[in-house]
Amino acid sequence: MKVALRQREKNGKISLYLDYYQKGKRKLEYLGMYLKIKPRTPEERELNNKTLKLAESIRAKRQLEIQTG
Repeated sequence: MKVALRQREKNGKISLYLDYYQKGKRKLEYLGMYLKIKPRTPEERELNNKTLKLAESIRAKRQLEIQTG
């Protein structure tokens, strides 16, 4: 089973969400995390990187939860 971290542009920001199938049904789980579309400062770039790392760790955790049942 694969859990995908996906991005969707909305209101000038990029929203992060998980996309996976569970028991034959597709599930979308919005994480409430956002990225800047065009980060201009090093701080904004660093914040985007930290947010992506956190979202990736949540994705991995969710995948383990689904695989173990």
